[in-house]
Amino acid sequence: MITADHTSPGSNNKIYKNKIGRYSIPMLFFTPDQSLKGQNDIITQHIDIMPSLLDRIGYNKPYIAFGESVFDKNGWALHYINNRYCLITENGLLNNIDENYINYADWSLKNKIKTNSDDIMFLKSFKQVYTQSMKDNNLKVK
Repeated sequence: MITADHTSPGSNNKIYKNKIGRYSIPMLFFTPDQSLKGQNDIITQHIDIMPSLLDRIGYNKPYIAFGESVFDKNGWALHYINNRYCLITENGLLNNIDENYINYADWSLKNKIKTNSDDIMFLKSFKQVYTQSMKDNNLKVK
């Protein structure tokens, strides 16, 4: 599995020169038997690495992960920076600042669109589960 941490600041491609694009990176899965072929443009993130690797090796015991296997994923990514959550889905980019939710159609965060209620509920539930698990020091399989 090969990936990067963030996009190079020296990139000339304008899609990467904004608040969201600088976190867009490739993720490459290699198998010696070449059983993985092709390209998948699903929205994914670093927290999907472990579930993806466990999926590929056929691991079937319980484990804790906030991500999903990229081989069986709905397509979303979430990041938190400067007291702001940003959920990236096929519906757009949902920004959450102080529980105000604004949806954008593009990575420049200039073109607002109608907020998707399913994305808001997903983001709220993700934040709640993660925060409570951290607060209770309870990130273990039950």
